[in-house]
Amino acid sequence: MIREFIELVDEAVDTGYAKGVNLFMENLESDIKSNTLMEGVTENDVVKNLFINEGYTLDEELENIDESVLDQALVNVGE
Repeated sequence: MIREFIELVDEAVDTGYAKGVNLFMENLESDIKSNTLMEGVTENDVVKNLFINEGYTLDEELENIDESVLDQALVNVGE
């Protein structure tokens, strides 16, 4: 009876280990893909795209933007 129990525990441990390794590898692959997609993208690009999505189109408009508009846009991003 104890041998059967030990065999069941061994099987459960092996199965859990295999699932854990597979999940780790899937997450690692996903992270690598995400990092590859983000290479070359700067914080300025992200912020600029946020403002373009809000309707600003020219760099001059972005340079002369009112700080209250900037604060509101950043609040909207968090929602």
